[in-house]
Amino acid sequence: MPEKKPGKHRILVSEPVGETGLKLLRAQPEFKVDVRLKLTPEGLKRELASTDALIIRSETKVTADLLDSAARLRVIGRAGVGVDNVDVPAATRRGILVTNAPEGNTVAAAEHALALLLSLARNVPAAHTSMRSGEWKRSKFMGHELLGKTLGLIGLGRIGGEVAGRARAFGMQVIACDPLITVDKAREQGVELVELKTLLRRADYISLHATLTPETKHLLGRREFQAMKRGVRIVNCARGGMVDETALAEAIRRGQVAGAALDVFETEPPPKGHPLLTLDPVIMTPHLGASTEEAQENVSVAIAEQVRDYLLRGVVRSAVNAPAAAPEVQRELAPYMELAERMGRFLIQLARGAPKRFELEYLGEITHRNVSLLTAAAVKGALSLALRERVNEVNAMALAKERGIGVAEGTSSEGGDFSSLIKFTLETEHEKRSAEGTVIGKGEPHVVAVDGLHLDIIPEGVMITFSNVDRPGIVGKVGMILGRNKINIAGLHLGRIAIGKRAVSIFSVDNPVPPNVLKELTALDELADVRVVTI
Repeated sequence: MPEKKPGKHRILVSEPVGETGLKLLRAQPEFKVDVRLKLTPEGLKRELASTDALIIRSETKVTADLLDSAARLRVIGRAGVGVDNVDVPAATRRGILVTNAPEGNTVAAAEHALALLLSLARNVPAAHTSMRSGEWKRSKFMGHELLGKTLGLIGLGRIGGEVAGRARAFGMQVIACDPLITVDKAREQGVELVELKTLLRRADYISLHATLTPETKHLLGRREFQAMKRGVRIVNCARGGMVDETALAEAIRRGQVAGAALDVFETEPPPKGHPLLTLDPVIMTPHLGASTEEAQENVSVAIAEQVRDYLLRGVVRSAVNAPAAAPEVQRELAPYMELAERMGRFLIQLARGAPKRFELEYLGEITHRNVSLLTAAAVKGALSLALRERVNEVNAMALAKERGIGVAEGTSSEGGDFSSLIKFTLETEHEKRSAEGTVIGKGEPHVVAVDGLHLDIIPEGVMITFSNVDRPGIVGKVGMILGRNKINIAGLHLGRIAIGKRAVSIFSVDNPVPPNVLKELTALDELADVRVVTI
């Protein structure tokens, strides 16, 4: 859950978003919504110092430098799909959730891609300009039919799939390249899945619908244009950085590419003197893919709901940098997330030395849910006590990786004596410690084994733990020390192999345990690994 803050949560909106979403946020008495458009980077930095949530579109650049000044910031909501204008690793490192609205503008973006494709095929913008200048030159604007042509889609996700369906309605053959889509899934959409080199060779039209990553930057460059069918036409409504624009201009000049329709550019707006601005076969629009009234309302509502639910209830949906699930699933998992976090806090206080590896094993019915949420909660619990910085479900896994702590996750359908069970093993430079836990009754977390020895405790409050050989008199000695120091015993829990063998004992107490008492307990010859654990 995000940290509780006194007073209202301040939500800063730095770009225009649909009014429906803003109304949804303003209806919450816990929120103060401030719309501040056209802020300079310096102005945005000042505003972020007192901001809990930031809502942006594509123009606001959220850099690491800006985030350094955003101590209160908990969530960045991108009213749209792409988040390349956000330094996501920097946000993650600071525990700031980044969410987007991947579905709200799907239809708008797909329709705009088709509008550009049709405009390329029938020379619509050039013919319109000619008519406005008083000309009537029908032969100059001879077009091409889409029927029977091959459309190559780079990316077959939500938008690519919508484009595919519409293109097939025009009688086009659709092929696609997408490493995340199976052959069967593509076939269900009437699309042939091919390698990129095959797509470049066969396509009459190529439309991009992938995300911009280091691997896809300049995905289409000189070598790729040379490999394309001569006379190919390019549509890009995804991200400008995926196309090497200088290489595209060269390919158009030599006739290898017959035309291009671009809604996005590597630098927006494109600077004066840009090589594509003066080429007649190029159609340009100023990043209009999501610019429909319906799409803007859809994404504004989606991002407003995500920001609201995260700030008020810790519910994570459509997150770019944290495990997420539907709200109903998160409600169902909430007791297990609480258990996993407490187990992490419990084990990190038992173990000696710096953590090297966290191993989570999930057994039984819980394996049918998104256990990555539970793993993040467990790692958060452990690191929140080990590190002197804010740790939450957003940055826990990144902080573990940064420190070289391995995190392993496994599942088994067999839950043993419990319908669902979590096993957490923490390995340090000196030892391994483990705990097993489950949820009982109406969501009550229980630890049911420590280091393989069965017991039953509710991990809460102050606990004194130690190892010992199970023989008479030990509990009495510990009780005398606690009583003499006016520390009340709330409960005693014992796990053992057999009489006279190794045991683990846990005393739940009602008072803090001062250092002098801990020293007395540690001095007892019968006890080993004495720890005070506070949950």
